Amino acid sequence: EPPLLNESNLVGTSWMVNVPVSNSMVVPVTITLSAGGQAVATVSPQLASLAIQMLGTDKLVGTWSVNGAKFIASVNFKGKDYKVECDISGDKIYYQNKEIKRIS
Repeated sequence: EPPLLNESNLVGTSWMVNVPVSNSMVVPVTITLSAGGQAVATVSPQLASLAIQMLGTDKLVGTWSVNGAKFIASVNFKGKDYKVECDISGDKIYYQNKEIKRIS
């Protein structure tokens, strides 16, 4: 399906990503896409103190962009760069063939 999402209509949207933080624990993270390619990842208030304890923060700021049918997000955390490429199909985004849930 051709991509219906782009850098214009993704601004202001939020997506739920399950991030593995250990072998036994997955934390739901909300990623909000802002204008100018800024992405802000936050955990729910219930998990904020745990995130601060484990990671030193409950919020990460990164970047995002669209290149055709690819959605690219990146963040620098503790001096290391992390980059994720996802596939856009229609109005959905997939990471490793799993749909990422849109929440707004």
